[in-house]
Amino acid sequence: AVKYRARSHDGQTSWVSESAQNLDEILDLEETNGCLPERSIGKRNLDAVRQHKEDIYMRNPNPILQNTWTWSSLPYSTRQRQQWKPPSRLAGQVVMEAFEIDQGVQFYQGLIQTDGRTVVWTDGFKTKHRTSELQALLYNPVAVVYS
Repeated sequence: AVKYRARSHDGQTSWVSESAQNLDEILDLEETNGCLPERSIGKRNLDAVRQHKEDIYMRNPNPILQNTWTWSSLPYSTRQRQQWKPPSRLAGQVVMEAFEIDQGVQFYQGLIQTDGRTVVWTDGFKTKHRTSELQALLYNPVAVVYS
């Protein structure tokens, strides 16, 4: 199962597996802050994660199928906040952007393609960007967790 870092109302934090019980809360958080970092996505569950993201999140036809929390330590588990460093190579990196929709703001993720300019968003839409624009769109999981 995909795991998310979650903070309860009393301030406790832990990694939780996505389930029917906490899905509404996760969706509310993502609506406010953007896509939460994920871990535990691997070869053994890749098909199940793809199906889940397509069915539950409507991220079709290009769901993000890579871990977006890559540190060995968990958020809030040490006194020092993890330091995010932008990658030197843009191809294959996850980006996130907020789009205005009728109901407010919706966050979308996408992957930078091998040409280093094109982003394929989870809904299949493709956009081209300058390097400086892509650097500004890079997904920073530390900023999402600590916002």
